[in-house]
Amino acid sequence: GKFSFSGLFVGDFTLRAVGVFSPDPIERTARIDAPGEQLTVDLRLQATSRVAGIVYQPDGVTPAPNIIVTYKSDAFRIICSGENADGDPACTQVPQGIQEEHAVTDATGHFLVPLVNAGAFTLSFEDASTGKVGRVSGSVRPGEQAEMTGRLLGRGVLTIHVVGSDGHTPIPGARVEVQQTDYPKAALVMFADTQGTLVVGGGDALS
Repeated sequence: GKFSFSGLFVGDFTLRAVGVFSPDPIERTARIDAPGEQLTVDLRLQATSRVAGIVYQPDGVTPAPNIIVTYKSDAFRIICSGENADGDPACTQVPQGIQEEHAVTDATGHFLVPLVNAGAFTLSFEDASTGKVGRVSGSVRPGEQAEMTGRLLGRGVLTIHVVGSDGHTPIPGARVEVQQTDYPKAALVMFADTQGTLVVGGGDALS
């Protein structure tokens, strides 16, 4: 982990270092006051972290085995360079560190993502056999382990009655669009029966 530079001029200087799993550059500023002076500058990269936890079935009690867990980093860095057409700083959000990792829950519903960067993240859960999903967000500090609890979303039964402008006359065969406003933002397009009724349930139900 040692490094050296030679042939530097007298005056102020800045050292920056970045590691494969420590994406934020570590920066130190120092000064060479006289020709031939030798300085020692230590740089310490940010420690990586871990994310562990358990996933439950929709009842919130029964552990959920064989669930696909997807870790997604929400950490980013804003880098500004120059100005835009309006004269304001031209800034870009640059994703930082390990962006995505995957794990699978064991027989007791537990999982471990052993190597992540510190910062905010989102965990998504998916049961490939039933299609049930879930999601939680959290954050972890450098060198620590975040303990998370997730729960799969249950499926409900939605009954829709489509009537005319008089509020009473059924509209047979009406086209119905259902859109979730929250995660996972699922959408369905189906048609009412001859009585203007549509029942969304079972495999078609939204989480």
